[in-house]
Amino acid sequence: MPHKMIYMFNQLLTSKQPLNKAYLKEKVLRIEIEKFKSNLQKLLNNVDYEE
Repeated sequence: MPHKMIYMFNQLLTSKQPLNKAYLKEKVLRIEIEKFKSNLQKLLNNVDYEE
């Protein structure tokens, strides 16, 4: 499975690279991940690409 890439402050990051190493130690519940995914999808659906 290829890693998705994002641009963050002119740096290319893959989905495996954390924005901050401290986040690797944080415990996350499955429900929090699902909520994040849902909200991210809503955000991406509302992006006006012509702006």
